[in-house]
Amino acid sequence: MKRIIDSTLVILSLMLIFGCKESKVGQGNPTKDSMSIDTDSVISGKVFNKQDIASEDTLNAVIRTQSPKSKDFDFEVFIMRGEKTVQIIPFSYPKDDTFDPNGGRKDSCLMTDVTFDGNKDLLVYLGQFGNQGVEYWDAYVWNEVKQKFLFVPSFHDIPNPTLNEKEKIIESFSRGSAVDYEFGKWKFEKGVFVQKELLSHPPRECE
Repeated sequence: MKRIIDSTLVILSLMLIFGCKESKVGQGNPTKDSMSIDTDSVISGKVFNKQDIASEDTLNAVIRTQSPKSKDFDFEVFIMRGEKTVQIIPFSYPKDDTFDPNGGRKDSCLMTDVTFDGNKDLLVYLGQFGNQGVEYWDAYVWNEVKQKFLFVPSFHDIPNPTLNEKEKIIESFSRGSAVDYEFGKWKFEKGVFVQKELLSHPPRECE
């Protein structure tokens, strides 16, 4: 009986050792120059810089879904500085039929610098769309002069945005099928996100 128990313990130990080794495989680090705006980073309800949660100088975003009595918006984003509310942003999802997402809404947002000016901006996740699951966001850019977030509709046009910290641009990627795709580069200029480059396959015909 003791031999059986000892053998079982040895087998379990070996399984644990090899299991730990296998779990480390494939955990690659992101590149230094780019960072995907990934839904894994999206937090429903509250978004903040974890190292500065208690700081009075840190802006936090808190989502409050609408009450049953209100039909004017889908939810509100409360911008907080410490315990003080500095801005309230009523948010409504696009109502046009061409922007109907796959699956349900998440009512979520995140704060990240999409203009590369050193200030966090507010992004609201719109969802995945089409047969390729392209992701879109709405953006509220921080205005230093007015000390509040301003809605910038043009960010809505950037599919699957990725931040390129080195070049200070936003890269986009979308595809219509396995052989039909586009890469783009976008930059924030004069209050608008402008597409600076576009690479498509197959190439678009010149107009």
